Amino acid sequence: MSLVEGRLRTTHPCPYQEVSIEVPGSTMLRWFDPGRSVLLLSNRSSRGIRKLIALVHEVFRATALALEDSEALALVPDLGWTDPQSIEGLAGRSGVWIVPPIVVQGESESFRVLARSQDELRAFATSLRRTGPVELLSLSSQVGLDTFRELQSTSAHLTEGMTSAQARYLVAAWDAGLFDVPSRVRWGTVSAAVGLSRSTFGEHLRKGQRRLLENSLAALRAHAARTPERVLLPQRPARLPTGKSPLRGTRGGTNGALRAHLVGDGRSTPRRKMG
Repeated sequence: MSLVEGRLRTTHPCPYQEVSIEVPGSTMLRWFDPGRSVLLLSNRSSRGIRKLIALVHEVFRATALALEDSEALALVPDLGWTDPQSIEGLAGRSGVWIVPPIVVQGESESFRVLARSQDELRAFATSLRRTGPVELLSLSSQVGLDTFRELQSTSAHLTEGMTSAQARYLVAAWDAGLFDVPSRVRWGTVSAAVGLSRSTFGEHLRKGQRRLLENSLAALRAHAARTPERVLLPQRPARLPTGKSPLRGTRGGTNGALRAHLVGDGRSTPRRKMG
């Protein structure tokens, strides 16, 4: 039996979005279980992260677990609000599963959802649409158990086993533009800037890149083995329209009928002509 996977973005009225809007430039990644949520908070500035932490503590009675530079980890007790129903509550009632984390940025929340059938995903999208606009970012109609094997990558942190030197020189190469396509800087220029020979600098980079690949290999293998159809949509507008909005997609292929079924009105956004 295959699964249906959707990646959705919505403007869902809830305290998480209100806090995110209050502190511009913030991102909140939210993991949840029946009794609490864990938030990974980030902001571009030290002042912004302090304000974000203060608001999360005030609004959610959160406990700060850790603070590091422009990021913080906070534990939020279940406050039990039901008006409107939380996204995970709506998912539970519809029989679908949200693969955490939910990403909260400004007025939007984006997440990945798995369903056993088109009808289950449609029911969830319909219930979510009653609270605000919904965008369908991608849709896969044939998803197997590789989706769950991909989750094994969360058992190892991406930097596990990496030395501080490898991490430092990877960041230096990135900041200098060595990984840009085309590259913005010469290899020797970056190695000289960090005080290393080309060969030593290159060895640190190769070992660091190998470590990143090893730690994410399970996810890469699972992703490479999947052959789902994908839906690509235009970039989200600066402001979403008010009122109820159906899931939006593009016509064409097998997924055209599936998207129409999910929306329920048989309509979809025409494909824009390229050129």
